[in-house]
Amino acid sequence: MLKRLILIVGSLLCLVWPVSGRGLDVGPAVFRWQDVVPGKVVARPFVLRVTNRSDLPQNYTVHVRQPGQINSRPDKGFEPLPETSWLSLATRDIRVPPRTTQQVPVFLKVPAKSVNYGKAWQAYIEVREKTNRRGGLALACYPKVLIKTIKK
Repeated sequence: MLKRLILIVGSLLCLVWPVSGRGLDVGPAVFRWQDVVPGKVVARPFVLRVTNRSDLPQNYTVHVRQPGQINSRPDKGFEPLPETSWLSLATRDIRVPPRTTQQVPVFLKVPAKSVNYGKAWQAYIEVREKTNRRGGLALACYPKVLIKTIKK
């Protein structure tokens, strides 16, 4: 009975509560770095594309996250990236005008330690809408980052 009441009240709130139509697209969905040499900055960074599909400008934050930080597990054969600081972002805050795309270069540098050879790591890049609403929902996307280092 309680479930039914909650469902009815929730449905009524959806009918009267204002909802703004916003859209966030982030790509690519997966970054793949293979044959990474520890100790060297990857020469060509990946470029994260953040597209605002709404009619209003939007502000977003960009952060590197471990799989466990977003309630996920690494893919089979991968471990969580030991240090998120190995991935660096050209910026952490971006403002995207309506119906446009901004680019954020993503760089990688794995420390030159023997334990970092022959590894397969995974992380995510969180792109989250900034919101001033307390308790409100914020759009977020989590492109996956897969890194494989060379064997020594």
